[in-house]
Amino acid sequence: MAGKATKNRETDELTAYRDFLVQSEKEVDEGSIRDQLPGGLHTRITAVLNALAGFLFLLGVILIACFATKNVGSHHAGITPTATARDHQGPQQAL
Repeated sequence: MAGKATKNRETDELTAYRDFLVQSEKEVDEGSIRDQLPGGLHTRITAVLNALAGFLFLLGVILIACFATKNVGSHHAGITPTATARDHQGPQQAL
C-alpha cells in the first residue's frame, strides 16, 4: 500500500516536471521568455505573496515592540498600586 502511494507521488512529480519543461520550451520557442516574466501567473502570485509576507512580518515585529514597550513602561511610570494590591502585601511593620 505504501509503495503504491510513493509510486503515485513520484509519477505526479514527474508529470509536473515534464509540464514545467514543456512550458519553458514553449516560452523559449516563442521568444516570450525575454519579453515577459518567466512562469507567468505563478511568478506574479509568488512575488505578491512574498511582498505580503514581508509586510506582515514587519507589522508583527512593530506590534510586538509596541506591546512590550507598553507593558514594561507601565511598571516604571510611577503608577501606584491599587488598594487591593496593597491589602494583599501582608501586615506592615511599625517603625
